[in-house]
Amino acid sequence: GGEGFDTELAMPMLAQQLLPSVLVGLVLAGLFAATMSTADSQLLACSAALTQDIFPQYAQNYQVVKMVTIGITLAMLGVALSGGSVFSLVVLAWSSLASGLGPLLVVRALGKDVSGTVGATMMLSGIAAVLIWRFGLGWSGAMYDVLPGMATGFIVYAISQKVSSAPQQAS
Repeated sequence: GGEGFDTELAMPMLAQQLLPSVLVGLVLAGLFAATMSTADSQLLACSAALTQDIFPQYAQNYQVVKMVTIGITLAMLGVALSGGSVFSLVVLAWSSLASGLGPLLVVRALGKDVSGTVGATMMLSGIAAVLIWRFGLGWSGAMYDVLPGMATGFIVYAISQKVSSAPQQAS
């Protein structure tokens, strides 16, 4: 039966069965090189986003940049060692990205103004909804995480519009 088969090992196993040892080594070297290149790029991009965009006051402080990079590396290592398949981590990453950025991009593409506070709240609530849906409620098998995540972002925007357009009462 195929129920014990790990699909993430399909390429290395196929190479091992069909190719001579030298070419198996070449295929595995290419696989590991691509993986490390991607991980390295994502690590540096995340570190740069934090130190250049979110906290620009520390952008020129080499020690802070180095500590942020080490912190992100440790966090990525923790995620990698936490178990689960690479596919489930990729699905979680895409769900978080879509839920964090999707509603904000749609609202902005429709020409609506969004304050920084509302935009950040939309992003954080969308990502939080994905995490709660998957890990808190365990419902990701019933429905893809993106729907509740994006819906939450749009709901936050709708609430912000209602609150800002409500007539202010004098106290």
